[in-house]
Amino acid sequence: MTNTADTSVRAPFPVRYVYEPIPGLSAARNRGIREAEGQYVFFTDDDQHVDPDAAREHLRVAKTHRSRAQQGAISLKFEEARPEWLRGRLVTVLGETANHPEGPADIHLYGGNMFFEGALFQEMSAFREDLGKGAAGYSEDIEISLRLKRKGIGVVFAPTARIFHVIDEDRASVQFFRRNSYEKGFSDGLLQAPNANMVAALLKNGGLAVANGYLSAFHRLRGNSYATVLAETRVADRTGRALGLIKGRLKP
Repeated sequence: MTNTADTSVRAPFPVRYVYEPIPGLSAARNRGIREAEGQYVFFTDDDQHVDPDAAREHLRVAKTHRSRAQQGAISLKFEEARPEWLRGRLVTVLGETANHPEGPADIHLYGGNMFFEGALFQEMSAFREDLGKGAAGYSEDIEISLRLKRKGIGVVFAPTARIFHVIDEDRASVQFFRRNSYEKGFSDGLLQAPNANMVAALLKNGGLAVANGYLSAFHRLRGNSYATVLAETRVADRTGRALGLIKGRLKP
């Protein structure tokens, strides 16, 4: 006789699953905003471990600072050994937030730990569905940050509302960093395309891609793995930006 014990885990609060037929992260978030019934909307991702007190701390900070758009702290949690080169500026590629005091901060939102007043999306459109995972790749959180700033709505940082971004072996690889940086650059190029001086922007991004290519070779010869990977991510980013600018200008 086989033991068929129930191994399911139940949440301590009601959970409602909603299917969104349009693919892409931004489309899913926008569907969540339309379905939400509470005063606030909290976003995280499927590769995050959420601190049990994160939602409570987001709410406390929002009430304390009367914030309408809020960023929580994101730390990295590695499944395998952390590579020696994965430090410094490279951790921001994986979404780790810098340390800021609680309160208003001059920062962009990072998608894995965002908290909004729901009424905000009655005053402005939500996430651009041509950006983000499943579409251009990234920058949907940067784009909405820029629109909030233009409306005079600042981002508040909530350091005690923590989540942990789980980094598997693939994401701790140089190949992932190159691919990720290219996709982010491409998305940023799409954002900049409508207002960019194309000739100047293409010359700048092409020149920086070439310069960082030489830098990566130089640092590789010196055996500096951190500086090598950092230069390689900049090559990928600037190449992506150039192609994103072209795509954005050609797009109807």
